[in-house]
Amino acid sequence: MGNHYHLLARFPNGNRAQFERDFNSILARALPRFVKDFDPGKLWARPYRFQIVPNSQDVTNWFLYTVLNPVSSGVTTDPTALNRPN
Repeated sequence: MGNHYHLLARFPNGNRAQFERDFNSILARALPRFVKDFDPGKLWARPYRFQIVPNSQDVTNWFLYTVLNPVSSGVTTDPTALNRPN
């Protein structure tokens, strides 16, 4: 999805805020360099939202939600097509 991303991560040292800060910084520098016709400006209008995934079934459910999100949003009917080169 072009306007947001989903991450499934574990932060055993409680360093989620530092990760978010650094990840956003790296992404903000990389996008103009690697994305043709990138329109510079503020990337995200809202702060992070997170969901706790305490067990394996939760991880599976959120993984499937993330992978199938372009299908449920109507972007594609084939999620594997999104990774194919043009």
